[in-house]
Amino acid sequence: MKIDAKTAQGLGAALNEATLLGAEYDPTRNSLGATFSVRTLPDGQSHEPQDPRIQIVFSGGGRVAAALRDAFWNVREAVTIRFEIADLLSIVQSFGGQPVYG
Repeated sequence: MKIDAKTAQGLGAALNEATLLGAEYDPTRNSLGATFSVRTLPDGQSHEPQDPRIQIVFSGGGRVAAALRDAFWNVREAVTIRFEIADLLSIVQSFGGQPVYG
């Protein structure tokens, strides 16, 4: 399913500062699932969900691109570490649940 600009903007707001818990590629379905714990604000009429985790499944793509570097994002000289897509979940989990920004 393609998403429109309004949906993309809503996803951006929903995932800003969400915690990335995992990401895993399924080659048999050619899909990637990413699990997040989202931040919520009570609207005065409802409570925060007991389980704030959501999963977004991306499908129909042609490839998965990911970069792993041995330094902070803004260090230009950082060495890029190669890894197999089968190791993506364990690598993401090794970050210890870091927030997503931007």
